[in-house]
This record gives sequence, C-alpha cells and structure tokens, in this order.
Amino acid sequence: LEWSVWAWGAALTCWLIDRGVILGETADETVWRHLDGVVGQTYPDLRGTRWPIDLFGVDTGFLASWGYMFARRHAASNRVFALKGEDGWHRLAVGSSTAADVDFAGKRIGTVRLFPVGTWSMKSETYASLRKTLDGRDETTGEWKVGTLHLPDWIDRDAIRQLTAEYFVTSTNKRGQTSKQWVKASGRANELLDMHVYSRALAHHLYDPLPPADVLALAARRG
Repeated sequence: LEWSVWAWGAALTCWLIDRGVILGETADETVWRHLDGVVGQTYPDLRGTRWPIDLFGVDTGFLASWGYMFARRHAASNRVFALKGEDGWHRLAVGSSTAADVDFAGKRIGTVRLFPVGTWSMKSETYASLRKTLDGRDETTGEWKVGTLHLPDWIDRDAIRQLTAEYFVTSTNKRGQTSKQWVKASGRANELLDMHVYSRALAHHLYDPLPPADVLALAARRG
C-alpha cells in the first residue's frame, strides 16, 4: 500500500510532506493495520504545534472490499473516506456518497459511504499547479505563485515520473466531433499522481464550503 500526506493552503497551494510504502500482500489484514498507524500520525506547523490528518482517503478501485472494510473501521472518526475515481468532465471534486455493501469471505458485514471523485478536473488542476512549480519564484519578490505544488528536497526521479505519468489528448472522430481525455503513458506507474488527485479532491471538500474569511482564519491558526 502506498500513501502520501499533503498540506493545503489558501487557493490550494500544496506541499508534499510525507510519503511511504507498506510492504506486503494487499489482501492481508496486516498491511491495513499498518495503515491505521498512518491515519493516526500528526505533523507540526511552523510553531511546533502538532496537527492530525484532517481527512484520509482510500482508493477502492482495486480490492474494493478491503478498502471498504478499512473505511468502515474508521467510520466513527468521520475522517476516512472510501473513494472511487470517475472519468469525465463536469464532475464534482467529491460527489454525494452512496451506500456500498461491505462483503468479506462471501458474507455481507455492513455498508460504507462511497464517495465519487471527479478525477479529470483534479488532474487538470494538478498540472496547472505543476506549471507554477516550473515557473519558479517571482524574480522581483522572490515569492512562489499562489497555487504552486511544492515538492520536498527528498523527492526522487521515480516519484516525479509517477506524478507526471498521464497526458491530455484531444481526438477527432469521423464525424468531426472532438473529445478530450487523460491517457496514462505506457509503462509508467502513476501512484503518486492518483494519491495527489484524491488529496486535492478532499482539500476541495474541506475548503469549498468555507467563506474566504474562514479560510484566512484557518491559515493563520495552522501557521
């Protein structure tokens, strides 16, 4: 299981602050118990105050029943979301949830709230943020652009290739109709891009309902 933790600021400026891999068979309770520990981690702000992870998403596109069980185990916290990506434009970052059956060993053990994520628009936002990363600091002020995607010094080439593993294609059919879609580059892993897309969607879920004054107050409180 791969995981990453992202910090989000006003206008969805973001920072990758932690990342890891839990080795083992994904259809094994042991690795999911290790992931419980990730959910419980805290991270310090500039003042040294430690904050818990506000929201934690689990991708249920593979071995859905295990992802459902993990989210269901943390249901009382209201912090762990079972997520499923949806292709196509004009979808919400995080849509309304539906009830999904949780089955294990052929038995129904309950339900979990499953949230759809509009991945295409989130990928577009991600690449727009990466463009600001490439633009660098302003020559006059030395400041980064608002909305920049900040990467840590410890990031490696493989991670960058994962984060940029998809590209945008516009095609035209015989009738002259055009379609636009995201395509994964052949032979490229895209785990970090997927994780960022889901994290960005959850950031929208937290930020979008807030009035601007509340966003500024939250930024000041969190440092």
